[in-house]
Amino acid sequence: MATLVDMLNTIHELEDGLIHLTDQEIGVLVGDVQGKIDSIREVLSRMESEENRLAQDIKELQARKRSSANSRKRLKQYVLNTMDCSNLKGLSGKVWDLKIQERKKWITREAANMSDYMDLGPNLVRRTFEFCHTSLVNAYKADPEKYQDYVILGKSEFLKFSPHKD
Repeated sequence: MATLVDMLNTIHELEDGLIHLTDQEIGVLVGDVQGKIDSIREVLSRMESEENRLAQDIKELQARKRSSANSRKRLKQYVLNTMDCSNLKGLSGKVWDLKIQERKKWITREAANMSDYMDLGPNLVRRTFEFCHTSLVNAYKADPEKYQDYVILGKSEFLKFSPHKD
């Protein structure tokens, strides 16, 4: 198949030579150019179809990725809940050991109001009346008594796998 550069060169050659051509010769050449334009249209159409197919594939893969992530989260939560209900802190497998680990989790109040904004200032409360979580937690760590109404210390559990040791 001819490249676009080849087609453009052909068009330039046609323009230069049209002055000396008969009507019949011009008709043959124009027909040839029209065929190339039709080929360009077909190539562009195939490329557009490929783009549309790839976009659809991406959507389907993103949906599968979300589904897989949700399934993984549900399985982890199921294992955590089952181990909690059975008062198990760990399980041993042939290759891996599983333990429940805890970490600190700083929890800020859901929403702020104008009074919070006035009391704490724009560094800790945004104009949209949302707490700036990181800044508020850091302020709490520096002065827990002052910010105790806004932040509480919680915990979150997670599963930790480690290689099995005999």
